[in-house]
Amino acid sequence: MEFVLSIEPVEGATFQHGFHLGTDAKVARDIAAETFHARNKNNMPTRTVALMRGSKMFDCYDGVSWSSEY
Repeated sequence: MEFVLSIEPVEGATFQHGFHLGTDAKVARDIAAETFHARNKNNMPTRTVALMRGSKMFDCYDGVSWSSEY
């Protein structure tokens, strides 16, 4: 099952990115982290990004660490 990126901006509603991130967790995490930092760098304040698999959250990134690292 493919990963989908969920984006939680600082203001506004959480939304899902329109494209899947593949099936490899490491690749999906790399893309998610890159997206998080690019959005913040480009004046799109982002609180977290999450990898969704099916209807469940697989992992969440806050700009410093992944929830799975705790």
